[in-house]
Amino acid sequence: MDFLEGQIHPGIPPAKSMSRDQRHPHMATPENDRLWFLPFEKIVKIVLHDQLWPLFLRVKLDEMGLIRNRVVHVRSLHPHDGERLELLTKDLDPGFFHFCAT
Repeated sequence: MDFLEGQIHPGIPPAKSMSRDQRHPHMATPENDRLWFLPFEKIVKIVLHDQLWPLFLRVKLDEMGLIRNRVVHVRSLHPHDGERLELLTKDLDPGFFHFCAT
């Protein structure tokens, strides 16, 4: 993925960060993919990329759809459905309001 290559801001390259993590096995984390070691600025660049942002948004809407289906079809809710729905609406509501208001 070309997003993982090059620097958009100074920072530790993912491969170097992974290597440093592995040098300390008593403290190493279980993650073994470069994506886990990207600088925050690069993760934001990936998430907000024109081609990828719709995929992230789609996942959020799919989660809402699963909860909606459980409610409408009178099925048992997952123990975390209420928390998920609250968080999703908090995340989406300001943007949706801005969209409707402009």
